[in-house]
Amino acid sequence: MAFLTFVNMVVIMILVNFNFGVETELPIFRGTETTFSVNWYRLVGSSVCFSMAITAFTTSIIYLGFALLKVFLRCLDRRCTKDRKNTKKLT
Repeated sequence: MAFLTFVNMVVIMILVNFNFGVETELPIFRGTETTFSVNWYRLVGSSVCFSMAITAFTTSIIYLGFALLKVFLRCLDRRCTKDRKNTKKLT
């Protein structure tokens, strides 16, 4: 998963935002910068950092959501009581 996230955020951003001097019909290699200059890092680096921050927070929020869903389903199973014996499960 980490490899796919890296490819999605870094490699694709470089392919889209870097100008290699190749004319293509595809929307890649059409960036304004031809070197990794300060301006390139200002434009593309900020996008990469923002994507990394969003990825870091959304994965944590997803795990928190699954934990809260488990607690909610347990509450429904126990008919919203704290009694552990009051359950619909067989064992």
